[in-house]
Amino acid sequence: RVYERLLVLLAERLGTPLAYTTGADVHRDPSVLHGARAAVCLGHDEYWTPQQRLYVTEARDAGTNIAFLGANTCFRRVRLEAGETAPDRTVVCYKSAYDRDPYVRSRPALVTTDFRAPPAPDPESSLTGVLYEGYPTDAPYVVQAADHWLYEGTGVRPGDGFEHLVGVEYDRVSPGYPVPE
Repeated sequence: RVYERLLVLLAERLGTPLAYTTGADVHRDPSVLHGARAAVCLGHDEYWTPQQRLYVTEARDAGTNIAFLGANTCFRRVRLEAGETAPDRTVVCYKSAYDRDPYVRSRPALVTTDFRAPPAPDPESSLTGVLYEGYPTDAPYVVQAADHWLYEGTGVRPGDGFEHLVGVEYDRVSPGYPVPE
């Protein structure tokens, strides 16, 4: 995939111990996260099942560091249903037509729509710390706090910008929405 490849190559070259999994694997077996020092979501990781979100949240709360390196993570609540060849192979998501989801009255917490939307709102910010804000965008990333550890040794100063670093989608902290401690 386009978002993962270069970071994985860098981590492997640096000798960083890695393991690989998918959202469907986490959905089926939360033990894939047990003992992980960190879980990194790369690129565009928009579609999550409630089980996947629960298990990642539990791993975070048990001490696993979590990093989201792309926008729009954990935005849409989906279900995995039986496919022609295997269980949990078909991704179901009604998106904005959630009122057509057969679970809308019987199991509202499993209705496939945006996590922050009715009938069972649970904004993605409670896990990620940010809300998906927009598409498309192409903007500079502007340094605000040059003394942050992330910039250590770089020589950046407040106001320095990095062209085209924000985009094509972006998230932001939105006051009034829940965030993790």
